[in-house]
Amino acid sequence: MLNQSEVVFLRKTEPDRNSNTRLASKKHRLPGTLPPAIVCQQCHIRIADPEHRCSIHGMHLHTFTNSAGYVYHIACFTEVVNCKTDNAKTEEYSWFEGYAWQLLFCDVCDNHLGWRFSSSDEFYALITQRTLDLSGGNLH
Repeated sequence: MLNQSEVVFLRKTEPDRNSNTRLASKKHRLPGTLPPAIVCQQCHIRIADPEHRCSIHGMHLHTFTNSAGYVYHIACFTEVVNCKTDNAKTEEYSWFEGYAWQLLFCDVCDNHLGWRFSSSDEFYALITQRTLDLSGGNLH
């Protein structure tokens, strides 16, 4: 699927056995457009790239309720940028068994964006209501 900042160019390739011309396609970003990104809803700084989406327990998207009763819709990523964590790491009330979590904030505006989960590996859970998907896909 193409997003609004992509265009497909078709080029001729070598003819096949039946003398029909084959066409090969290649996506190119239009000049002056931004690359696909997941951004902070508040300040619009890039915080993740769509290719870093990942599945945890077989799903990219999850819905959880915290101990205070707040419901969060989250999307999982292997990498984030322009984010910071608090120093308090805990396994208490972890949504993912065996993982400790830390709060994750935007470096620019301090918006609470989600959580960093760590064990022998790590991943990031971004709150879908606090992020925008500029990739043309659907983060939510």
